[in-house]
Amino acid sequence: MQPIPELPDDAAADDAAPRAPTDSVRARVVINCAGLYGDIVESWRPGGGAADGEWRMAHCDSQVGADAAFHITPRKGQFVVLAPPAGATPPRAVLELVPTQFTKGVIVWTTVWGTVVVGPTAEPQTSRDDRRTDEPTVRALIEHGEKCVPALKGATVLGTYAGLRPATEHRDYQIGATPTGGASGWITVAGIRSTGLTAAPGIGEYVAEIYVGLSRDEPPVHVSALGAAGPPPPDGCAVGVTHAACNPEAAPRPAPAVRNAPVPPLATLAADYRARGDGCVRLYGRPRRVTHPIASYGMEAG
Repeated sequence: MQPIPELPDDAAADDAAPRAPTDSVRARVVINCAGLYGDIVESWRPGGGAADGEWRMAHCDSQVGADAAFHITPRKGQFVVLAPPAGATPPRAVLELVPTQFTKGVIVWTTVWGTVVVGPTAEPQTSRDDRRTDEPTVRALIEHGEKCVPALKGATVLGTYAGLRPATEHRDYQIGATPTGGASGWITVAGIRSTGLTAAPGIGEYVAEIYVGLSRDEPPVHVSALGAAGPPPPDGCAVGVTHAACNPEAAPRPAPAVRNAPVPPLATLAADYRARGDGCVRLYGRPRRVTHPIASYGMEAG
């Protein structure tokens, strides 16, 4: 990443000459959610006499000091997409191994259009942008798929792809804040790996609490205290605690049992997604937005 250049005085003028790049940027609160570059951006935290609210940007290379709070180690996950042989029955359930401390393991599942995906792997590497797949790993994935689903023997390889997770030396996410005086501060949201997808609502709520606390120059404030009646939790910050949890009934009533109808087949959902054209599918009488890029691609390609 390059230092952020300043805008010309008249940004609307086509012939305005841009100013020289600057090595600092001013902001009330900075949120470091740079993913694979999170440790590099973290090195920009205030220090060395920077003014209140001014963040000094170091030369953005791949060098991060040994004393840094965390270091990003890109963890590659490779996948292979297979077309089962004619007459073969693809798996009807998601097949997942018992997770280990390091990885959840390679998963085998069937897509909405009948192909089978095997992956991901978990391979630490130094490059932050190398998403190439390699033949030995792809062959190992194919063998794993055949071991889990013998009917995949002889399957056709349709394609491969890979992604990178921003792993750190810590097992947990690196989320926290550093007040720098007044209403200024730095919020770190780093090391968010695979589970960040499902944890995103809680992470977003927590970061909102931190941001509000920094902007008020006070401890984090739970979001339920911003517009809802009733006091916040005793500790002032509780991720995922809803307004109902903050204001429990004196005698909670048992929730009535509700049995949903079966989920429509994936092919039906994909057809509805394409017919609607608004990025949603109708499920249980309500439109549900498809947010995951792989799922939306599958819906469009199905």
